[in-house]
Amino acid sequence: MAGSRWVELRVHGVSGTPPESLLAHPHVKQVAGDGYSRYFRPVGGDGKELKAEDGHTVEGYHWGQFTSGSWRAGLWLALVPFGLINAAQFMLPPFVSRTSKFWHGVCGALLRLAALLLTCLFAFTAGFVLMDLLGWRWAARTRLLRSYDPDTVLMVAVILSALAMVVMYALGKGFGRTGPSDSTEMDENTTTPLSKKSFYRGDADASTLRGLHLVAAFALIALMATVARNESAWDDRPFLAVAAFALLVVAAVVVTFLGDPEGSVSVAMPSRMARLRERWHAVTKVLSPLLVVISGIVVIAAAIRMNGTERPKPVGRIDAFDGVSNTLLVFGVAALVLMSIANLALAVTTRSTTTSAVAPSRFFARYAWGMTSYLVSTISMFIGVGLSAAVATAVSTSLNLDIAETITERGQTLRTRVGVTPILDRVAYAWGLNAFLMIGIAIFAVTFYFIRHKHFVAASEAMHAVPPEATTRLPDGWTSKIARGIWIGRLKTKLPALFWTFVVVGVILSLVTAWEIGFCVGGNDPTQCKEAPGFLDYLSQPRRTGNGDFLTIFGAWTLLALAGGMVALARGAIKTQSSRRGVSIIWDIVSFWPHAVHPFVPRPYSQRTVVDLRDRIRWHLSTIAESDVNRPVVVCGHSQGSLISFGALMLLRQEERDRVALLTFGSQLRMIFPRAFPGFVNLESIAGLYDGLNGAWINLYRATDPLAGPVLSWDHSADGAEPSSQHFPDLGAGRQPDAYDPLTRRRISGADWRIIDPTPYDAALQTGPVTRLRGHSDFWDDASWPTALAAVVDVPPRSGS
Repeated sequence: MAGSRWVELRVHGVSGTPPESLLAHPHVKQVAGDGYSRYFRPVGGDGKELKAEDGHTVEGYHWGQFTSGSWRAGLWLALVPFGLINAAQFMLPPFVSRTSKFWHGVCGALLRLAALLLTCLFAFTAGFVLMDLLGWRWAARTRLLRSYDPDTVLMVAVILSALAMVVMYALGKGFGRTGPSDSTEMDENTTTPLSKKSFYRGDADASTLRGLHLVAAFALIALMATVARNESAWDDRPFLAVAAFALLVVAAVVVTFLGDPEGSVSVAMPSRMARLRERWHAVTKVLSPLLVVISGIVVIAAAIRMNGTERPKPVGRIDAFDGVSNTLLVFGVAALVLMSIANLALAVTTRSTTTSAVAPSRFFARYAWGMTSYLVSTISMFIGVGLSAAVATAVSTSLNLDIAETITERGQTLRTRVGVTPILDRVAYAWGLNAFLMIGIAIFAVTFYFIRHKHFVAASEAMHAVPPEATTRLPDGWTSKIARGIWIGRLKTKLPALFWTFVVVGVILSLVTAWEIGFCVGGNDPTQCKEAPGFLDYLSQPRRTGNGDFLTIFGAWTLLALAGGMVALARGAIKTQSSRRGVSIIWDIVSFWPHAVHPFVPRPYSQRTVVDLRDRIRWHLSTIAESDVNRPVVVCGHSQGSLISFGALMLLRQEERDRVALLTFGSQLRMIFPRAFPGFVNLESIAGLYDGLNGAWINLYRATDPLAGPVLSWDHSADGAEPSSQHFPDLGAGRQPDAYDPLTRRRISGADWRIIDPTPYDAALQTGPVTRLRGHSDFWDDASWPTALAAVVDVPPRSGS
């Protein structure tokens, strides 16, 4: 590798990898950036900057502060349903015709409506726990609170419920500066919105959406307060109930027809329609804060109206809340049903885009035939409903607030325990069944491994076969460990099947629950609800037999423990990187995307990280005016960092890309992103960037990586005498022979290099350690790392550039 005037710029992946790990050095120093977007270099004990062995500069871009490292970041993980449904917007297939454009817009509208229902669900849970469980039942049993007037206790409960939603509102605020900070022209690649300034600029209308969600939450809490006071909110002075209901309807209508508030996935419109859209957004921008003020006044008035409330003896539960929860369930199910139809229509009208002249469609096919958005939005709704039931059931069981009711049936007297509301009891029961489903899936996966054990062992032996000229080898006893690693690495290909399993089971459980709730002959009285026939009765809480209590409590506490564990691990993850990576990967992926559907999610770090990385690349290019290498900046993107690097290079002009190289490793740019987000990362955009870099792009991957895989190759044959694959740069040429490096056992599929794991040394372990499978981490410690850097740094620019 000639010369030393070049920069190796590393970008870490998920979980907020510490700078010391990113640079593989115990002492680092921040050399640029702010408190969020930070650039580090290794330093010695005297504080002086250190260089690589050949003299080039090693620098790390640390963006982990955007998603981890604080209590606030840990609390974000409790809002996973919001993040998932927001990301579902970006999972829609890109529209290719007027018909698909229509269905794309319909899907976006339904996603915004479903997201608003999720906010209302969380508002209902806050109101139910504070008003019913604590302010009504528990206060009557507690000596301290029993001494206060019931109206005072309930008044405080209403205000606290509203404040809980204000906290969620605050979590959705942005980072401040977003989008490109200059007006420099760039080449906008039409194959992906990641190359467009509008994706990173953001839009002030995001605050409009945030305000409308707060309006809906306030209105629902006010409506709950009125029914808590009067049981029938429409009988005694119904003005507050009417006002709250009207605010709910207005918020739902405006949110549904608002359009994408960030402008990142908006459907292009004719000029006349575009002007109409601008006027509509101008109106909603003024309307949103006005409605927030009005809804806040309504909440306060509803709290004040608690004056004069009397506690009955004995104190029961607030039965009228059952109707609120049932209504939310009905609208949620309706939104998901309509979403399934619209998403299917969009998938059908865009199915031609899944094929390619240069790659078989199955290697770049969308997850679930283009229905990923529906699957993820459904899962987000299931998790949201489950968390609501879990919180309510946990509070009820912890404080022993269950209400025992007696049923007389056929001359027999049976007892049934109503912990919260009938629908939430059934949801908690369903999650108890789901917990056993997850255990069953885990058992099936392990069983499959043992059935296919010989196959994985053979793959391990073929990968680590020692050629005669090799001087390194693994110690004995590692074959089975590597086989397990390969098995775990292949589990990521089963994600669609896992999603479909949970969605299908969830839909069946929901239908059975809806059937039972819908046939209540005594209003919302759970003792008067029919039960499903036969074995279907066990798919919903079997109240009449009294056998559902265990699964209800087990499901609630299991889901609550998972949510609490995620928050705890996220907070303690600075010291436990491996634990954090497993917990944070989904959240780091979904919080990359702007606020298109749900505003109560973490600030989209893409609007800072991608632009900041591009600016840093440009700064390096400006300071290295003369260099004896063709590519003075090599961007090294790991995992989610490879997506950030991909976007940053898309924002560069072609003359700038001629001086930049890309090294990705542990990347999901083919295995996950094109399948889940086909409109933003796809074969065309990958090929466009590879061509723009003139082939100065190499990807490293391991077969034992549970999260990533090949990016620039596919259709691999088994390891053998003549391994082959389809790969860059030979697009459209069919399978081509793969090269093989006998020293490192590296399989070279064009620009994709599969490195073995673990790195072999001498069998006696005297020249290097073999302690664990590295899987998704520590690629720079591999012998192929400097070789890959040398291969891309000297690639010449495109001819004619």
